[in-house]
Amino acid sequence: MPGQIEGFLGGRESDRAAWMAERLFWVRTMREPALVLVPCLDGLTGLYHAGEPYWGPDYEGAVQLDPVREILQAPANSLDQLSRVFAEALIPQSRSRKAREPFWQDSARALLRSLFSCTACRYALRLSMNSESLDRSSLLVAPQESASELLLGLYDEISEEATYRTDSRSMGSLPDWAEFLPQKTARSMKALLSRNSLMTASSILSETSAALEPLATMINGQRNQGQGERVFHSSKLSGPFFVDVGGLSPESLGLLLLGAKLNGIESVYAYEVNNWPEELMPAIITKRNSISWTAQRPASFMMEQLLDSTSDIWWGVALDSANKISFAERVRTSTGQLGGLLTSQPYEEPAQLPEGMTLHHDGISWRIDRVPETDSAAVEFVCPRKKSKIIPFLELIPSSQDASLMDDEDDETPVL
Repeated sequence: MPGQIEGFLGGRESDRAAWMAERLFWVRTMREPALVLVPCLDGLTGLYHAGEPYWGPDYEGAVQLDPVREILQAPANSLDQLSRVFAEALIPQSRSRKAREPFWQDSARALLRSLFSCTACRYALRLSMNSESLDRSSLLVAPQESASELLLGLYDEISEEATYRTDSRSMGSLPDWAEFLPQKTARSMKALLSRNSLMTASSILSETSAALEPLATMINGQRNQGQGERVFHSSKLSGPFFVDVGGLSPESLGLLLLGAKLNGIESVYAYEVNNWPEELMPAIITKRNSISWTAQRPASFMMEQLLDSTSDIWWGVALDSANKISFAERVRTSTGQLGGLLTSQPYEEPAQLPEGMTLHHDGISWRIDRVPETDSAAVEFVCPRKKSKIIPFLELIPSSQDASLMDDEDDETPVL
């Protein structure tokens, strides 16, 4: 079961922002690390304070997030536990249950576990060779190369070796460095790839490659940018961390939430979820976090996944039918009033509320509350997205210097 879930429906946008801002006030006061998930950062009002960290694909000034490192260096009972949850974040068990031939999903998930363990060993070796510190715990927060880039690079090496064969019936191989891996990890990769037929190995690699695409997309804008720091470590984050979820896949959001959860970040603040992509909703429900959310109206994909799990809920003034239906259902289940109206209250439904007032059900009883004051310290988030400094097409055209070098070569060079 997920943690405590509370929500705010209806009202004006400023009402919903004020309700969420009141919760973030205590996050800042208590210096509690928390995720604030919004459908779009650019133009966000009422919540963000200047200087707070944020992340989103292609935003200027965003923190350099390394999802694999956040999971790899999190507290856990064992490395095997971390490799398992990493693999299941990219290929959930539910996908195998729905698949016509789950062998491919199960095999790719097993390969992801081995790949994660392999990355851990190579990353630890690299740190031990490059670090002069005798304090191993300092490696958890010091600037380091990207573990996500390392994992993707190792996957490319493994793929190349496993599929390079003299003919389709010959066995594949693994990179030379695989000899130094733990036996369990090396044995698993050999069974899945080098000792399988070329067709089977290629199919497993294809499934794994597709599963790694969300990770590659997450770090695409920060590749080759040198060393980065931890984001979710307890010494690094002490307040809200804003995330633009508009361009994320369910697997990308799942990786982000997993990294935060493993590092002790329990609270998630999901703003305007009716504007989120529908497929993201299961990701925030299944991670057992405490969730505070807002929505203008209850979209259909919210009903079973979020509304039914919400114990504490506020309704602002709302005239639309979606809020009316959802409110009436809540009244019927909580009071037995078949008409769906709060006959014991001065305002029987959200449509009757004056501005600035709410109908609040705390899971036991109903009462009337005021909307909190707006956050006077909040600023509008205005941040340009990164623009590419190159035009890839022009990179294909030889420069004048390249052309002169080509002229000096054999004139019989074939022309494409």
